[in-house]
Amino acid sequence: MDAVAQVPRDIADLLPTFRVNRSHELADLKQALWDNDFATLQHLGERMYALGNPYGFRQITTFGREIREACAERDLARMRIVVEQYEQYLQSVKITIVKEPVDRVAWSGNEQAESASDANETRY
Repeated sequence: MDAVAQVPRDIADLLPTFRVNRSHELADLKQALWDNDFATLQHLGERMYALGNPYGFRQITTFGREIREACAERDLARMRIVVEQYEQYLQSVKITIVKEPVDRVAWSGNEQAESASDANETRY
């Protein structure tokens, strides 16, 4: 799991709202799981997939992709695992502010994150 988010400096001011929204999203995911609401789960997975990378949270994009795949397979057990991992991620993610935007392409989760010392970053 990529536990470091590399947030572009030009959108760093959006982080407080972004983090609050992710907290609400987690609550919505849990409720949708409880309700077996695949439509909501699919919608949330799509949104996570789309917004993770642009904000520098590549792992959120990965979680979104996994939720979409689990929805397609109607696999609630897998979704529960992904939602639990997402919750852990949100509690432990380290945020680094970088000068340049991160790659906007969906991340598979197998790549290695760039080290903080190589990117001239500010850490939070």
